[in-house]
Amino acid sequence: MDEAVKSWCGPLKADQDFMYKNEWYEIKTTSPGNLSVKVSSVEQLDTEISGNLVIMYFDKASEKDTRGISLNKIVIQIKNEIADLGVLEIFDTMLLKMGYFYNREYDHHCYHFHYSDMYKVDDKFPCLRKKNIPNAIGHVHYELIIANIEEWRIQNESRRI
Repeated sequence: MDEAVKSWCGPLKADQDFMYKNEWYEIKTTSPGNLSVKVSSVEQLDTEISGNLVIMYFDKASEKDTRGISLNKIVIQIKNEIADLGVLEIFDTMLLKMGYFYNREYDHHCYHFHYSDMYKVDDKFPCLRKKNIPNAIGHVHYELIIANIEEWRIQNESRRI
């Protein structure tokens, strides 16, 4: 957990959500029935080093659903798993940068996690590449059709619905 917190750079407006020495992770969330995920910039998937796209599938859940999770529950769970006080301070700082503060209202918005899939993003992965976009074009966002990136999916033994 400590290493994951230290690698979390999304709140710093980095192109990817998590950066390690030689690899990165971009996290996307969607509902199980959705056919695509949104990519907010070319830089998210077009990098010099290979990385991973992780798609997490959630549905809205009732507050009464014992399997339901809320933002507050996730934050508390993560804080309970952080052993180092310095890392806990980093985590709290990153949460503040994202605009998070504990609010009971967040407990009313619950979700049920279904499963996640991870895809290897390499030079063959079908994404937009900065070198192929004319200089006159500024910010680009697009959608990836999930069924069309299946050959890059990394086998996930714990995949569940």
